[in-house]
Amino acid sequence: KHEMSWSLPTSPGATLSGRLNADNIKQLSSLILRSDRPGPNNALIGPILELLVGGPYDLRQRVTIKEPAVVLLIFELLPSLPEDLQLELWSTLEVLLHRSLWNIHTCQSLQLVEKCLEHLKITKSKKVANHVASMLEILVGYSVSVKELKAIMTYLYTSEQPMTWSSHSSTLIRTMINMAMNKQPDVFFNFSGSLGAAITLPPLSKWPTHPGFSFSTWIRMEKPFDSQRDYYKPVVYWFRTGKGLGFSAHLIGGTLVLETTNKTHKKPQTHAVEFIFQSYQWYMLTVVYSRNHLRSSEVFCFVNGSQVLRADVTLPNTDSVFDKCFLGTSPAATPDSTFLGQMAAIYVFSDTLSPERIKALYKLGPCYKNHFSLKAESDVVLTAQEKKLLFGGHLSSSVLFSYNAKAVDGQLCLDTSPLENQSSFVHSPHATALEGVDSVVTTSFISALHSLGGAQVLLPLFSQLDYAHANAKEYGDNMSTNLLSLLFEIARSSTIHLQQLVQMKALQLVSYLLEKVSPSCLSSELVSCIFEFARHLMEIPNGKELLQQLMEHLVFCPGLWVKANVKVQIQLYDSIATEFFTSCLDNSGLSLRELVGVAQLLYILQEHYSVTTASALTGVRSSVLLIVEKFVSQGEGIKPDEMEAILNYLCTVPEEENVSEVLCLLLECTFSDVGSAVVKMFEEQNGLNAAMKLLAFCSEELTLKALKLVGNTLHKSSTSHRQHLLENVGIFAVVKEKLLSAGQPVSMAMFNSLFEILVDCPSPVITDSHYLPLDLSHVIVFPEMLAVMTELISLLHTSLSDWVESDAMMRMQLLSYVASLCVQHQANCKALLQLKEWQHWCLVLGDLPGASEEDSSNLQEMVRRLFLVILSYCFKEESDGWRVWVETVAMQHAYSVVKGMPDDQVQKAESQFLDQSTSSGTNSAVDLLSESQTSFLGEAGKDREAVSNPETTCGDTRTAESKPCSNDTNNDSSDSAEPNRSSPSPLVAGPPSPLAFDFDRGGRKLPESPLAVKRSCSGGGGSGSGGPSDSKVSSENNSPLLQAKSKTVDPLDRPIVSKTFSRQDSVPSPFLIPRNPFLFSNDRMPNFVWSTEHLKLLEDFLELLHSWLQKWESSPKTLEDHIGDESNRFLRSNTAHFLGLVSDTVVALNGGLKSVIGKFCKSADLNKMHEDSMAVKRTHSLERQSTCSSLRHCRRLLELCLGLSRTMVLSGYLKLAIVESRMKMDAGGMHRQAVRLLLLASTLKCLEACEEDQKNFHKERRDIETLRLECSTVLGGLGIKHSSLNNYLQQCCERSKELLFESQCLFSHELMQLLKMVVPREGESKQSIQQVANLLVYYLAVMCVAQYYRILEGVGWEDEVSSSTTAQESDVGRKEEGGGGGG
Repeated sequence: KHEMSWSLPTSPGATLSGRLNADNIKQLSSLILRSDRPGPNNALIGPILELLVGGPYDLRQRVTIKEPAVVLLIFELLPSLPEDLQLELWSTLEVLLHRSLWNIHTCQSLQLVEKCLEHLKITKSKKVANHVASMLEILVGYSVSVKELKAIMTYLYTSEQPMTWSSHSSTLIRTMINMAMNKQPDVFFNFSGSLGAAITLPPLSKWPTHPGFSFSTWIRMEKPFDSQRDYYKPVVYWFRTGKGLGFSAHLIGGTLVLETTNKTHKKPQTHAVEFIFQSYQWYMLTVVYSRNHLRSSEVFCFVNGSQVLRADVTLPNTDSVFDKCFLGTSPAATPDSTFLGQMAAIYVFSDTLSPERIKALYKLGPCYKNHFSLKAESDVVLTAQEKKLLFGGHLSSSVLFSYNAKAVDGQLCLDTSPLENQSSFVHSPHATALEGVDSVVTTSFISALHSLGGAQVLLPLFSQLDYAHANAKEYGDNMSTNLLSLLFEIARSSTIHLQQLVQMKALQLVSYLLEKVSPSCLSSELVSCIFEFARHLMEIPNGKELLQQLMEHLVFCPGLWVKANVKVQIQLYDSIATEFFTSCLDNSGLSLRELVGVAQLLYILQEHYSVTTASALTGVRSSVLLIVEKFVSQGEGIKPDEMEAILNYLCTVPEEENVSEVLCLLLECTFSDVGSAVVKMFEEQNGLNAAMKLLAFCSEELTLKALKLVGNTLHKSSTSHRQHLLENVGIFAVVKEKLLSAGQPVSMAMFNSLFEILVDCPSPVITDSHYLPLDLSHVIVFPEMLAVMTELISLLHTSLSDWVESDAMMRMQLLSYVASLCVQHQANCKALLQLKEWQHWCLVLGDLPGASEEDSSNLQEMVRRLFLVILSYCFKEESDGWRVWVETVAMQHAYSVVKGMPDDQVQKAESQFLDQSTSSGTNSAVDLLSESQTSFLGEAGKDREAVSNPETTCGDTRTAESKPCSNDTNNDSSDSAEPNRSSPSPLVAGPPSPLAFDFDRGGRKLPESPLAVKRSCSGGGGSGSGGPSDSKVSSENNSPLLQAKSKTVDPLDRPIVSKTFSRQDSVPSPFLIPRNPFLFSNDRMPNFVWSTEHLKLLEDFLELLHSWLQKWESSPKTLEDHIGDESNRFLRSNTAHFLGLVSDTVVALNGGLKSVIGKFCKSADLNKMHEDSMAVKRTHSLERQSTCSSLRHCRRLLELCLGLSRTMVLSGYLKLAIVESRMKMDAGGMHRQAVRLLLLASTLKCLEACEEDQKNFHKERRDIETLRLECSTVLGGLGIKHSSLNNYLQQCCERSKELLFESQCLFSHELMQLLKMVVPREGESKQSIQQVANLLVYYLAVMCVAQYYRILEGVGWEDEVSSSTTAQESDVGRKEEGGGGGG
């Protein structure tokens, strides 16, 4: 027959394997291949497989290899067979090996590893290569010798072609990964399942049922292929007495059943475990029997460390000997009860194991076979708690007996339990392995690799990563990922190899080799592989060192990853910032922050991910910054070395784009939950130096972030450090200097940031679309910032029209904010008063060159509003609040004067002043202002006694106009001297005034109280009053009202105006004005002059004071109660001082008392009265003002001032002796001022009434006379006598004049009541009483004489009118007579 058939040998000695050797196999394969058949086909496979299994091939019945030589024959035939036949044969071999561990052992003895490598080299099919690799995995996973592993490594090292990987090297490396992951025991008992194949234990005298016992082992079950064994119940263990009492466990299919017999001839208790045991897989089986006294006993079953059964059970209570103890079978030893499979080390503990210990046992793995005495016995990574549970001594002392396949001497299985443990056996503790039970000892891949040299044998393969693949056209694999995965898996499987990698710094070498390969080797799979291993290292206690090397040399190695694809780099750093960082936080024993460090990350940014050098790596840069942010926000905040690294980066990197993100990161950290700790570290590292450097950058975004950083630092700094920054460092002066050097106009965002610093409410958000909404709960914490904001707004601006509009809006916004805050909280007023130059910056904000008329008006109005708010607070809450008024008006005068000077004169004056201030010492700034105001402060003094000499007033009016009136007898002789107008009082040179801006680096210490510091302008005559004429002036006194020499000049002889500087075409910027407005010599600083803004402010403040008094008058309490109230003590004192300052000024502004009385006396000629009244108007200084030239405005000031004097002075409720003493007045000085106001108001009223009545009288008289003449002419023409009508009209004229005189009552009822209030009260000096009395008598006399003259002049006018009327009547009469006669 042409078909080839093979007959099985009939005798045992005539087996095929016994006949064939290597040469015979080769000849046989050649013979088969040279047969005359057309070619090998499927008909060849059947006979070969029958030879292999010793009968018909059937996977359900015959899977055991009977003839190993046939396997060698198949290997000889495979290269010559077609690919489909090769695949079929390889698949069949794999199935046979999977189905039976004996088959694997048989093939392993044939040394098939080298043959598989040969087939792998010559095959070109990837499918066949995968089957070959699977075959290798099964063989090496079972056991591998050092020689075979060396052959595998040699296959990878060498190649037939230079610079080329051997065929299917990548597949082999992946297979090696699976070899390293193989978790099967290297020592185990193999139960063949044949009859009687079991281990018998010697008798035990007593079974440990108190408190219980535990059974633990690793098992692997194989399915029997005998179809006749339908009731197959293989026994795992059988521990019973001769009577059948005890414990057992058997398998039914894949289910484990536990049986417990507690009584003879009773049905045992059965418990089925709800777990399916799959064939050909290893499981750790642990059964725990626990005896309880107060409740039912329990049985537990654990599979792979997890509990799968818990049931109540009744344990046997017997003292009988347990002489029926077996492993793998029952006493009957029937084929249905014999176990087919494998068991690793077998332990029985005389104690109930806890779930924690069972989990630790499972973690030890199937290869452990010792008795839990030493920690070094295991190569598995364990936690400290697990080591304590396993090797603490309790587990070792509870081992009842233990058997493993390595402790076997022939058929004798030695007991490996600790010798110190008490034995429970009757005789010898050693067991007997019956026929069919084999002890198998294998060598694992990890053990063979350790013998070969360890993990270091893999490192040379990394130098071959750039080698070409022999079959790259068919498929491509990432060799770098496969090699690194193999290396990591070896380290994961063995602590010995892990320590080897640490000691030899293998990852540093790997990183070095990876840097030299092509970028294609750096793939996303490689990144995933690295982080997977890193997470494993974080979970083990001894992985910190290797993890640190991994982070340093692989993960955070910029030289390695910078050449990779951008997506790979982003994946790398994103994984660190998200998943990996979270894993680090979950592991409390390890900190990625300590392993990597912020300094290394910033170095990576600076060197490899700069925006200018690698703009395409923005995503990578953001990911790195995210890692830094998470580092610094972890725990208690930034550490010193981290803060130092961040600040060094900010100071050394010149590119704004690179600095911005790091600065933003630092800013976010200061606003985080640990912001206080970050700010503290920021201060310790002198971080403000870096912030100041950043302020000078041209980028507005960078400047804003730096401002936010400075503001938050001040907000969260300690009180002592904040005081140091303000006093010793001058932080705001430096901020101003840096912002000015940047030269950027103040935008809305910068304004908001500066305002946040002002109120100490920093925010991480940059708002550039709108102004911040004002929170009235804010408090001005850093008033110095107002000066900085003002100077920045004034200097950093452009000439564009749209910018001027926004600049005006910004100024209004700032003024509005500050005014609203001051209205809401008194603390804000106090803070503002601490700013020594607050009036100056208000004036600067109110003066915007190029602004529209409406904007300028609004700005000035808001400045006045702010002044009023501060004055209101000072008058109500401060003892010397009146001094603030003096400062304010003096500052207004100085600002307007200096602003009008050309720039060259300003600079020259400033340089001269600096030279003088350096050599003149420390003169009080009060003297500067006082001397500059001397001439004006003295002018009002003469006017207060303008009517003290009757002869002067009642005499020649020309003399009264040209000569000053004599002073009161109590005045010093020096007070009557008139100063030389051509040479104003010289100014005393001194240091720069604190009124001006002075942002030096040294800073200034702010006073504790707003008015505690002697103010530089407190002595200036802001009101222009100068002080009362009856004061005794001492030039050495520090009183602000008495710093000026009391040289008085009659205001009628010299109007209160002075020379002003002409404005230039180009208005200089306000902050180009010298820092001290009073630094000019006496030939450059004009005397004080009331300006429009002065008068508006005076009127508004008088209106404010008057409104307070009206509230008092309208309240249920009496006026005396309000004035005497303790809460109003500052208000009444400051108001009294204020009246003492402005009363005589208001008199002077209304023309002066003497001048007005003189005009009233000259107005006897009624025809010229109107013209003389207009002359009075032109004498006062208000005529020169643009908006205050009306007499009505002046009269309103007089009316308000008189109302205050009537309430505070003339009412007698206020004790004025203290005020007069402080102002160096004689007793009664305040009363005399009030009298002057009263008399001036009365005289002006009479003068204005006289003018009005004169106009009305003339008009009425002309109307009556015209009517009389017309009537006479008409009646005379008709020939009618009209004497009665003429008499009637004449009586009407006389009645009209009488009405005029009656309407001009000299003193009204209200005036008389006020004059009665002037009468001095008890307790005043005789001198004061005499002065007031003389003043009243003199005034009454003058007014009476003036009224007498008016009456006389009125009679003369009546006679003139009467004579004229008579002549006209006679002419009419003659005409009537002539006409009548003719008729």
